[in-house]
Amino acid sequence: MKIKIITVGKNDSLFEGGVDEFTKRLGSYCPVEWVLVKPSSYGESDIEKNKKEEGEKILEKVVKGAFVVLLDERGKELTTKELAILLEKKEIEAVKDVYFIIGGAYGVSDQVKLCANITIALSKLTFPHELVRLVLIEALYRSCSVLKGSKYHHE
Repeated sequence: MKIKIITVGKNDSLFEGGVDEFTKRLGSYCPVEWVLVKPSSYGESDIEKNKKEEGEKILEKVVKGAFVVLLDERGKELTTKELAILLEKKEIEAVKDVYFIIGGAYGVSDQVKLCANITIALSKLTFPHELVRLVLIEALYRSCSVLKGSKYHHE
């Protein structure tokens, strides 16, 4: 199983070291690929056009038959073990690609929402997209370490 993380935006040097470190660590459990989508040029001038344009770019990257997880603060909050179980289930089901989508500053289009198999929240709080990348990749690493019996996660 391969994890692909699609994110709207650009790399931020403030969090890049942490993202790189946990990407490397997670890579020892499964392949990981980051896919950056350029933000829409509409910005606040037309939020719906903004979401539509970014949504089209996101959906171009998603392979048919993949399992898609959308990150949204209104989604279901999972524990580390619940995320681990979700990943394990997809591996057992022989799902080839699991996508995690981090939308743009104004959210995602309805088409992206419809494409998602599940919508999860890392928190009910809103975070900068660059920080979400770090939190997500660490959470994925932690969940995989639980599955592999590593002592990284304590309960």
